Formats: sequence, structure tokens, C-alpha cells
Amino acid sequence: MKNRFDYDRMRRTLGILATARWKIGADDPIHPVAVLDELAERSSASARKGLRMAINDLVEELADASPNEIEQLDAELIAANGATVGEIRAQFSKRLRAILKRGIIRDEQEYYLVRNAVEFTDAEMAPTIWSLLLAFETKAEN
Repeated sequence: MKNRFDYDRMRRTLGILATARWKIGADDPIHPVAVLDELAERSSASARKGLRMAINDLVEELADASPNEIEQLDAELIAANGATVGEIRAQFSKRLRAILKRGIIRDEQEYYLVRNAVEFTDAEMAPTIWSLLLAFETKAEN
């Protein structure tokens, strides 16, 4: 499972962030990594999609994290060979820019990435993003 999205590295990142931010024990059966691993047994494509969506959710949630908290998380992530918060944000931003440039949301995964980002965009960009979301929702309903 390797290409531009390093599944194993992002899986480690999810594990650390879910434990730190959501206070779910790493050995808890509802821990996102446990759920992800169970899903991967049935469908690696679904697991990849779920992992991306979980990472997107964490990017949104980390927007209110203090610089000190980000520094602590990054130290833990680096020690575990995970992606740092900055790397995750950059990937999120790059993917968002590509969607905006294309002018269309292609799938549910992109929808949630854009939906999570709309809260953090400037007022000038928000109408464009909302129109992309509405177009995807309308298409999905038909």
C-alpha cells in the first residue's frame, strides 16, 4: 500500500493523534487504528479512504491546538516515524488547492476534505468552496 500516500506512516500518525487528542487507549477495540485494521482485512481501498478521512478530521480538530501542544505531538510523531502536524496540514492544503483548481469535488473523500476546510478559509474564498460542496451534494442526491 504505497504511493504518494504512505499508508503505514499515516496509520502510525492516526494512532498517536487519536490516543493523544481523543484519549482513546491504544489497545481499546474502538481505537481508530483497530477499526481501520479490521476494515483493511475486508477492503484495503476502504481502509485507505477511511484513513484519509480520519486524518482530515484530525487536521480540522488540530486547528485549535496550542503551539506547545503541536510541538509535543510532533515530537511523539517524529519518534514513531509518523507524519508531523505540519506535514499533515501541508498535504491537506495541497489536496484542497488541487480540488479548488479543478473546480469539482470528485468523491466523498474529497467532499469531507473540502467540508472540513471551509471553516478555516478566508471570507473571500468561502463562497467558492460552499458552491463546490453544494454541487457535490446535489449530484449525490440525484
